[in-house]
Amino acid sequence: MPRLRRITFKHHGFGDVLNDAVVDAEQNYIVEHLPDRLRVEEYYEQRKLDDMKKALDEFWAKRGIAVEVSSSLTQVAAGSRYAILLFDVYPTLKQERISSPASR
Repeated sequence: MPRLRRITFKHHGFGDVLNDAVVDAEQNYIVEHLPDRLRVEEYYEQRKLDDMKKALDEFWAKRGIAVEVSSSLTQVAAGSRYAILLFDVYPTLKQERISSPASR
């Protein structure tokens, strides 16, 4: 099990919704709601990763934005016991189904 060297969050496709205040609020939300979260220099745990993904989903849902959160764990160097954890956060687009007159 690797130790975490860095934890990074990348936000994709949020446009004007994302600014420094929102990023700070997101980080504060995770800190407040997950005292037992993943931290730098600690060992990776799948349960904590799942909890962090859920917290990110909840944070954005409270702002009316559904998100998809993926993550990747990359070893720092060959043979290294350290890894970098990256969270990718994408807003999901809600699409309404439009039925054609023939399908009615």
